[in-house]
Amino acid sequence: MSCENIRLLYDKILETSYLEGKLFLLANRLEFNDCDVPTISTEEIYEGQNYQALNLAENYGYLRKLPVSALEETYLNRRDIVLLDGIPNDVSVVAGIITTEFQTPLSHINVLSHNRRTPNMALRDGWTNPKLDSLLDQLVYLRVETDSFTIRRATLAEANAFWSLTEPSDTIVLAKNTDVQGLVELRDADYSYVSIIGGKAANFAEMMKVEFNGLPIPVPEDPFAIPFYYYDQHLQQAGLDDYIVEMLSDEAFNNDASVRQARLKDLQERIKARPIATELVALVRQRIRNFADFQSIRFRSSTNAEDLEFFNGAGLYNSHSAKRDHPTKTIERAIKKVWASLWNWRAFEERSYYKIDHLSAAMGILVHRSFPDEDANGVVSTKNLYIFNPVFIIYVQF
Repeated sequence: MSCENIRLLYDKILETSYLEGKLFLLANRLEFNDCDVPTISTEEIYEGQNYQALNLAENYGYLRKLPVSALEETYLNRRDIVLLDGIPNDVSVVAGIITTEFQTPLSHINVLSHNRRTPNMALRDGWTNPKLDSLLDQLVYLRVETDSFTIRRATLAEANAFWSLTEPSDTIVLAKNTDVQGLVELRDADYSYVSIIGGKAANFAEMMKVEFNGLPIPVPEDPFAIPFYYYDQHLQQAGLDDYIVEMLSDEAFNNDASVRQARLKDLQERIKARPIATELVALVRQRIRNFADFQSIRFRSSTNAEDLEFFNGAGLYNSHSAKRDHPTKTIERAIKKVWASLWNWRAFEERSYYKIDHLSAAMGILVHRSFPDEDANGVVSTKNLYIFNPVFIIYVQF
């Protein structure tokens, strides 16, 4: 599209409409700002907008008001609709989200909202909104629609009827194969390896098979995966498999959120405290040629409880790096911290909501070079989530 064509289009619209003085170009390329037509910025467009719909859904819950700074220390349950004064990276399973800042459609909290089928919206005056203030700590009904929202008091009877129809009820037992030993070469793997190395590594293996113009698409060099076997052996040798069974059957653990948080944290510390199998470290060190090619290696969480058709698990688990000759960022430490993240508080709560059997979950690891000097990172969606135009959407942050 040239400036000449943009001017032609602009004039044609003016000739056939009543928009004289009201028609502006939102330039999606910098050079379009220099075309001879009036322009407008996204800041100007959103300046008068108070409401943004992110996930069109409805639910019942207790309306809570919480600063983002207090989110880590505050327990929210799946019956809460939370009003936040900003945009957090993650939120535990809640019935709905209202933020006072506009979100990007592929933010973690919106991806989670889509996954949970719960309402998510932004309301710029939400923190001081009289209507919301009058409903705080009460059971409410929230419905998010394209250009408006509904929030009102609700009865427990109508909420229970809704929850019984919409929330997961059947226990899901995940496929888990802990027999495969040795490092897994991803060029020989595919999606069927989810039960061996987890969703992230298995999907990465599929990406390695994609070609464009006869050439493979670029991925980090020489990747491989650590299968579930080594995570399972680590637990067994430390007696933590029995510890987990006892923990999951404990009445206080299941009924008291503070007990649950403390026990999960204790389990993670036990996983990290147990010495790792020297055989595994030797295999990894040999495979990366003792950091000969890259000084930083990324160990990425890859469970059988993520990247699934019914459960994406966005942001639930942690990845860590090991660096050449670094006193603390070692291979051993990185692997154990990734393993421990299977029992992150938010991951446990999310799996519980979807009735996933925790004993069937396991942690594999996708391993490839790290990019410590990257300028930006982001997320790509190969479909438009909100309108029907066939596009790729890329969200990038410095």
